[in-house]
Amino acid sequence: MPYSGGQPLHVSELELPDNPGSKE
Repeated sequence: MPYSGGQPLHVSELELPDNPGSKE
């Protein structure tokens, strides 16, 4: 299930970082 922003799943489903700085 690809994330709606292009972020890796392990990040999107755990933290949902919408900040262009903590994308890592």
